[in-house]
Amino acid sequence: MGHEPRQGLPGIGTSRTTTPRKLFLGDMLASYLPGGFIIDGSEARDPLNTGDLATLRTGLLMGKVEATGLYAPMIVGVLTADYTSGGTELTVSAATGVELDRRLGGDGAGTLTVIGSPTVNGTVVEITATASAVSGTTVTVSNLGANMISGSLICMDDESWQPVGILDAGNGVKVTDVDGNDIDVSHGKLTIAGFINSSQVINMPSDLSLRQYIVDELHKRCGSLYWSHMFDATETLNDAPTPTPTPTATPTPSPTPTPSPTPSPTPSPTPSPTPSPTPT
Repeated sequence: MGHEPRQGLPGIGTSRTTTPRKLFLGDMLASYLPGGFIIDGSEARDPLNTGDLATLRTGLLMGKVEATGLYAPMIVGVLTADYTSGGTELTVSAATGVELDRRLGGDGAGTLTVIGSPTVNGTVVEITATASAVSGTTVTVSNLGANMISGSLICMDDESWQPVGILDAGNGVKVTDVDGNDIDVSHGKLTIAGFINSSQVINMPSDLSLRQYIVDELHKRCGSLYWSHMFDATETLNDAPTPTPTPTATPTPSPTPTPSPTPSPTPSPTPSPTPSPTPT
């Protein structure tokens, strides 16, 4: 079906607002994946881009779908309430629920990867969960076997949960055609190096350990990524190992030499007296 030309009378129409997003704090260090990459239209949406979900914005963390080699957003959404081990429900936003149901084929059944920690700023773990239904803001899953804090990441279990770069989309990348059908899109700007404005990364966690997880995972696969949040006064700079000081060897003191005894002087022999001459 061809694209229909704009209809209507001349004049000013309804205004539309767009908010530009700038990923870099200075472009001098910016670098992209050579040769570009292909976004999987069926696996890609931007649930937080209200009113235009099929347009991907700058700042989406991107992963690679193992089965196809195409790219999709790493994070589908986040937990909006703490999860307690033994439970069978995850609480998410309505937008996340809609996208999870779509990604799971419309019946809410499939496999997810949940990335989070049991406590604030705790140790991050990756857990595979089997989903059986999505209803509004509730996702029914198998027991995760661990507590998860609010803000933990919900991803698809197709290896796209491993971030390989950050999307620099300019005015946005549309992944559907004029009829709303999914289309794969070739794009040239998958960020792998640069000075990143952390506030422009979509779904960047506020929890320090989860945020550090994102930084560390990207550092495994990307070039030199520098983050604005690392220079905040309240941020813990733990992305680089603390060098272990080399112990300084204590020199072993040389033994104090024992002085040689001073030899006693040899006495000079006493001369014999000269005999007096005998008178004649």
